[in-house]
Amino acid sequence: MSLNLSIKTEAGSRPPVLSRGCVASILMLACYLLGLAWHGWPLLRVLTLAAVFVAACVASIAGFAFSLICAPLLLPLVAEPVALVRIMLVGSLAIQAMSMWLLRDQLEWKRVTPFLLGGAGMLPVSLGFLSVLPRDQFSALVGFILVAQGSWLALLPSRSEPRRMRFFEGVVAGLAGGITGGLLASPGLPVAAWCSWSGWSRQQQRGVFAPFIFLMQILTVVLLWLLVPTSRTDEGFSWTLLAYIPPALVGAICGLQTFQRISDRAFGVLVNALLILAGAVLVLG
Repeated sequence: MSLNLSIKTEAGSRPPVLSRGCVASILMLACYLLGLAWHGWPLLRVLTLAAVFVAACVASIAGFAFSLICAPLLLPLVAEPVALVRIMLVGSLAIQAMSMWLLRDQLEWKRVTPFLLGGAGMLPVSLGFLSVLPRDQFSALVGFILVAQGSWLALLPSRSEPRRMRFFEGVVAGLAGGITGGLLASPGLPVAAWCSWSGWSRQQQRGVFAPFIFLMQILTVVLLWLLVPTSRTDEGFSWTLLAYIPPALVGAICGLQTFQRISDRAFGVLVNALLILAGAVLVLG
């Protein structure tokens, strides 16, 4: 049973919105969620798994922003900001690992270096801020960043020719990625925006921010375990976090399948509108 994840299609062909393998994966995921509920998992925790699936599906269409899409879905369900970030990290790592494997021939490892230098330096600072940030302020901060990011991407002008990267600019974008990585488990947002603003092709952009996101989030997992204390209501890193991998992978598969059918422009407008709306709800709420 093939999932047919390739985004390349022959001229004149229109692939189905979802392949048989993708539909089968969704059905198996539904059985998985029902099984967890049957074995005593709390309803709120099962709903967080469903939220991860939805966010993974939408984010895989855009290629990034899983955590920003996932955050407003999880905030009503997860009490601790640190626990929320851990869930998003596990889901995002699963998605990025699969994406890196599928895009392994397009990865731009040399271009990733300045972004990583900036991001790795700022990440411990932002994680320290996360551990003392009150829930209300955390929700508002997520909302403001959602609105700003969605508006920025919607207004981003296109370039006729790609812009050459400067080392310092890459470091600055990486610093910003360290901030969003620590607070939102989403380090790729500033890097993706910079790559898009520079006029790089879609393959070049994903070849840069896919490994950046993956490596930054591995570093985030290590730093969270070393630096951020576990509260009374937060279980810390445990085996139960692995339960979020299946819905993340199934959502990513469905997102890639949908990406084959609908144009980049239509999906860009859809995702940006979703980010702005979700952020506005968080800020006003």
